[in-house]
Amino acid sequence: MTRRDDYTGLAAVAWELFSGSDPGRDHSFFENILQARPGRSLTVGCGTGRLLLPLLEGGYDIEGVEPSADMRAILHRAAASRFLQPVVYDQLMQTLDLPHTYQTILVPCGSFQLVTDRLEAFEALRRFHAHLEPGGLLVLTIANMLGVFGVTLEEPGDWGLRARQPLPDGTELEKHARLDHIDKLDQSLGSTLRYRRMRGSDIVEEEFCNGDMRWYVMHELTLMLQLVGFSEVRVTGAYTDAAPTDSDDVLCFLATRKFFDPSE
Repeated sequence: MTRRDDYTGLAAVAWELFSGSDPGRDHSFFENILQARPGRSLTVGCGTGRLLLPLLEGGYDIEGVEPSADMRAILHRAAASRFLQPVVYDQLMQTLDLPHTYQTILVPCGSFQLVTDRLEAFEALRRFHAHLEPGGLLVLTIANMLGVFGVTLEEPGDWGLRARQPLPDGTELEKHARLDHIDKLDQSLGSTLRYRRMRGSDIVEEEFCNGDMRWYVMHELTLMLQLVGFSEVRVTGAYTDAAPTDSDDVLCFLATRKFFDPSE
């Protein structure tokens, strides 16, 4: 993620719980890319390991970045149960400074959109570029606010229940979200996430999480990637190789670092 104070406590538990045991529909998309690009890879905002751990089990040379200590703790517990020893760095993407360069960098789940400051967003892209080997590939996904995810862009309102799952102790964990404000011209929104551990109708525990984000349109982010030095940017829709459409809920940006840059 991009803010250390987010996704701790119940939010980290919820991320793991609501992710389930399925690696997700993006897993095969990313795995196909890694199959075609042997070498060290990195997943930024790896959370509790939904993608990282299955890819490690698949034999890929992949590391992770996750600034939430609670998320990392859950990840390492899950890794130990699967006899894995992942390398996970405690860093933010906008200040990324790692000891290696990579053949491929993955930024899944729209994590880039959590960098709400525009200058910091540019800095994150610069650091992705700097951490790629010549010819390396950045694969960055964002929510398409014109598609399924963003059809409403609703006005600020009341809490809405987003998910509910039972916990081993007999309680239930609920996730609620509330849109606090939206600036369509600035392409930013502020929201609050609320996590509740419930026993029947009683609230056993309650925590809140910042859900602020920024959104991008296709040509805007393409230009940003080009400005920080990527030589080729291709955009696909919804974890496919097909051109994106308005109805795609996710846009996938595949940006290549030049093999040779005379300015470097």
